[in-house]
Amino acid sequence: MDSPVRASLADATLESMDALERDDLEVARRTSPEERARQLMAVIRVGFRVKRSALRARYPSESEEEIEARFRRWLGRDDEL
Repeated sequence: MDSPVRASLADATLESMDALERDDLEVARRTSPEERARQLMAVIRVGFRVKRSALRARYPSESEEEIEARFRRWLGRDDEL
């Protein structure tokens, strides 16, 4: 059974999370569609860098060209840009 202190801490954590979620919603509502698109593209670019980094770590002996080919296959694009 949880102690009163633990239950109180859990309640405070939930209240804090609710406040953070409310703040996130308010910020999202005030953010223009253009800014949201910029933020989305920034997140996508970070994800691509992380994926390339993971490929380099998994295949350390491969050249950058080979890593790029693996990345494009993962991305679903096997053609040249």
